Amino acid sequence: IGNGMYGAYRPAGPGKTYWRFANFMLPFWTQTPQGKFTEHLHNRAWVPMDDHHTMFISLVWRQHPPSVGPNKHGKMLPGFARVFDHVPNTTDWYGRWRLKGNEGNDWLIDREAQSRGGNYSGIAGIHQQDQAVTESMGPVTDHLFEHLAPSDKMIMATRRRLL
Repeated sequence: IGNGMYGAYRPAGPGKTYWRFANFMLPFWTQTPQGKFTEHLHNRAWVPMDDHHTMFISLVWRQHPPSVGPNKHGKMLPGFARVFDHVPNTTDWYGRWRLKGNEGNDWLIDREAQSRGGNYSGIAGIHQQDQAVTESMGPVTDHLFEHLAPSDKMIMATRRRLL
């Protein structure tokens, strides 16, 4: 079937252009734009296990330390915390590497942080925020009423290719 790639560009100073690339490698791998591929790779996969469970895999390689780190007060920017706390593993088929924040506990939303304006979603960590959006859609999503924008052309092309 093939794979998909998109690129976007914008001016980046006098005589310079910033290009951003992302890949979708069938059937379920993504490579998000995180800077130069020679300096930083971030690959993620959402592997369907059955109609109700998906295994998430993330592979990250960096030549240099992350550019988003603690601020001058030693605290992470709101919403950027790296939160990968797991519940204890079980012998169940789906009982390994499950994050503590999940649908059953409202992804550990911190309503105080939300009300203070420090974290809009109240969920710590970008991955945990993504997980909340993905899981809250349910196992099968009806895309009939979805309103995609021109910036979603890659999503449209990939879905057409998968169908």
